[in-house]
Amino acid sequence: VSGSYMFKKIAVYFTVLSFTLSGIPAFSQDEGADEAVEEEAIVEEEETGIAAGVWIAITGAVLALFSGGGDGYEPPAPAPTPVPPTPTPTPTPTPTPTPTPT
Repeated sequence: VSGSYMFKKIAVYFTVLSFTLSGIPAFSQDEGADEAVEEEAIVEEEETGIAAGVWIAITGAVLALFSGGGDGYEPPAPAPTPVPPTPTPTPTPTPTPTPTPT
């Protein structure tokens, strides 16, 4: 099963689920029902507005989760830390022996 087919099925499922749980009608049968729904919507706008917003946010989060990732963006690799050079020791001069008188 391809990824886009599965994505479409999940998107439809969650869209229908969000409309069902929030109580927003997806289709109306006649104009009288439309007017009744509009009057009801005005009264219940504050109550359902928050619930619908929450369900839309949840649906969006789930769709984003299942929409994959692979956008081709690879973050740049961090630059390695430079190693400071080791100091070369300064040679200490060796004392020259003083000749002893014979």
